[in-house]
Amino acid sequence: MRSLVFEGRTWEVYEDLRQRDKRMHKNLCAILKEMLRADPSAGLGKPEALRHNLSGFWSRRLRGYPEQNLHYL
Repeated sequence: MRSLVFEGRTWEVYEDLRQRDKRMHKNLCAILKEMLRADPSAGLGKPEALRHNLSGFWSRRLRGYPEQNLHYL
């Protein structure tokens, strides 16, 4: 089973996002839920394996926010 861990200031940023941008927060929640129940290489946000020194990590795009990506293991 997969788990979700917020490291460093990420929880503060997540909580701030909930207040500042409800649309982005909703999109982020949908991606996080899918990541927990699915294969990291499938689903919402166009999953992409990262390369070079980030090999083993994945990236997903937040819908409607092309400059924002979520990186994860």
